[in-house]
Amino acid sequence: MLKGRFGDTSGRPFIESILIIPSLSIRVPVSFLVDTGADTTTLTPADVTVIGVDVSKLPLSRNGCVGIGRGC
Repeated sequence: MLKGRFGDTSGRPFIESILIIPSLSIRVPVSFLVDTGADTTTLTPADVTVIGVDVSKLPLSRNGCVGIGRGC
């Protein structure tokens, strides 16, 4: 089941989800903006700080990316 909502102030569609990263023992609730044209999802530096992700333990991207973040 997907639970969604429209942003309280933005009017944009969000999905409420649980982010699970077993290798880092992370299981936290998060809200994702739905982008039907996107192939991947990105977490901002602020997101990973709140969630507690140690980015030095993440593998580099195999797909390549444009923008900011580890592996770009």
